[in-house]
Amino acid sequence: MVSNTFLFLPAVWATSVIREPGAPAQFWESMSGGDFVRRHPVLTRAMWPRAIPVGFYGDAGAFSKQESVFCFTWNSLLGTGSTMHKLFLFTVVRKSLMVSGTLDAIMRIFVWSMDALLTGMMPEANWLGNPIAGGTPIAGGYRGVLCQTRGDWPFLNELFRFPQWNN
Repeated sequence: MVSNTFLFLPAVWATSVIREPGAPAQFWESMSGGDFVRRHPVLTRAMWPRAIPVGFYGDAGAFSKQESVFCFTWNSLLGTGSTMHKLFLFTVVRKSLMVSGTLDAIMRIFVWSMDALLTGMMPEANWLGNPIAGGTPIAGGYRGVLCQTRGDWPFLNELFRFPQWNN
C-alpha cells in the first residue's frame, strides 16, 4: 500500500501522502495534547517526522440495479488535492459474495498491513502467520499510523458490532 506508492509513484507520494517533508511532524505536534498521541503504545516523538497519519474508509455502494459492493480505501491525512487523488483502494467485495466472516478476514488483513506500516518493516510472516521474505524497511523508513476510521452507520455498525441506532 504505502510502500508501493512510495516506490513506484513518487509524484503521488509527494502530493497525496506526505504533502511536504515537515508535514508529519507538524501534524503530530498539533495532536500532541490529545490522548491518542500521549497514550499511543508505539508512536514516540522521535517517530513524528516519518510517521504518516492514515485514515480508513469503508462503505457500500451500488454496483448495478441488483448488486452492491463494499469498498475499502485508505488515505493519508496529510494529502492534498481532490478526494479521487487522495484515496487509495484497499479492496472491493461484492456484497452478494460476502459470507459470515468475510468482513473479519478483510479486517485481519488490513490490521496486519497497518501493523507492518507502524513498525516500518516488512513482516516475516503473512497475515495467516506463514513465513514470507521480510525484515526490510517499508517506504524508505516512513511509517503509517492508523488514526481514523470512517464510514456510514451500517458499515460502522457491522465493523464494530455497535448496537442498532435505536438500542
